[in-house]
Amino acid sequence: MTDKTAGTENWEGQLFYDESCRLCRQGIARLGPFLRRIAVQPVPFEDGGAEPEMRLRWHDGREFGGADAAVFLADRFWWTRPLAWLTRLPGGQPLADLVYRQIASRRHCFNGACELPAAGRPAAPLPLWIGWTLTGVLVTLAIFASAAWFPGERPTDAWWTMWLVAVALWLGFKSLAWSRQVPRAGLLFLFWPGMDAAAFARDRTSAFPSVPRIPSIPEALGFLGTGLALLLLALPYATEIDRPLIAGWMAMMGIVFVLHFGLFALLARGWYLLGFPVLPLMNTPWRAASLGNFWGDRWNRGFSVVARIAVFRPLVRRLGLPSGTLAGFLVSGLAHELVISLPARAGWGLPTIYFLLQGAGVLLERILFRESAGPITRRAFTWAVILLPAPLLFHPPFFERVLLPGFAAL
Repeated sequence: MTDKTAGTENWEGQLFYDESCRLCRQGIARLGPFLRRIAVQPVPFEDGGAEPEMRLRWHDGREFGGADAAVFLADRFWWTRPLAWLTRLPGGQPLADLVYRQIASRRHCFNGACELPAAGRPAAPLPLWIGWTLTGVLVTLAIFASAAWFPGERPTDAWWTMWLVAVALWLGFKSLAWSRQVPRAGLLFLFWPGMDAAAFARDRTSAFPSVPRIPSIPEALGFLGTGLALLLLALPYATEIDRPLIAGWMAMMGIVFVLHFGLFALLARGWYLLGFPVLPLMNTPWRAASLGNFWGDRWNRGFSVVARIAVFRPLVRRLGLPSGTLAGFLVSGLAHELVISLPARAGWGLPTIYFLLQGAGVLLERILFRESAGPITRRAFTWAVILLPAPLLFHPPFFERVLLPGFAAL
């Protein structure tokens, strides 16, 4: 789904709501002055009433849905803060979720008759366990297939195992994204590496929405050329002088530049020109204002969308914000174990430790830089947490047994 988020630099957050709902419009009209006081911008959903709950996207990358969004906003005002405190009592959060779901599911029918016909009402998303089960089945089949097809006897076996497991994981995440947005995503969704399924269900004849910045064609071609130069010129030289660590990082940078910043950016531009407002996977990550902003909205938004809808939101409601945050990063670490440590058959646990450190950094950032820290301090903290432990994520066995042998064969 694509929201009208252009020009939001001066806002602390955006509150996405159902403009087709009279109750919602009236609520936003009454709360408008208070929302402006805390720099929260009301934004209608692009697809009208097809969303099951309102969403709040905060400036640091956090996102809250339904009752969680209401509680977060209530905690910003002294006169509603007691309501937020009540949800922290035993049973308070489940009760708030229940009340919100009852209101949200009937929001079009509070005036004696439903404002939307039955055919136009939001379809309930499929249970998450369906998407997670399919993801588990696909990854398991990929692991067994890789053991049979690529047993490790050839130098490139680990390379092809990595790609087979990565594709299985990607298809599983596609099923998770689709399950939460049924039935709005068509088959064209499979031809886009991102997870914003609703972008392929828009009425292409409607007015074009304002979307986050799409990379220009010259910019994408520049990254593509830089990545190819790294892979075709610098990487062979680094390999020849026997510098596997340097060669490995060149290979990783080359892959990211060619795929994420190059080919996928060109593909995003193409889908956008065809009338499908996809979210580019990379959103100028070098401009991240915080660690939460980097992982939540700027780096690989394909995975962050799945982590948000399938891990973060459900677990925050049950376990609270810190546990939900760490769980999202834990899932990211386990996914990278499958793509990095499994093919290398070594380095187990290191990618998971890396992402748990990122989760701990996000939580620490919210404590240290709550109000007063300047942008330079925030950015220094962000890049230190991202880059210093990076060797845990892409460890030497992955470079030496997977990445470099694969490129040498190619």
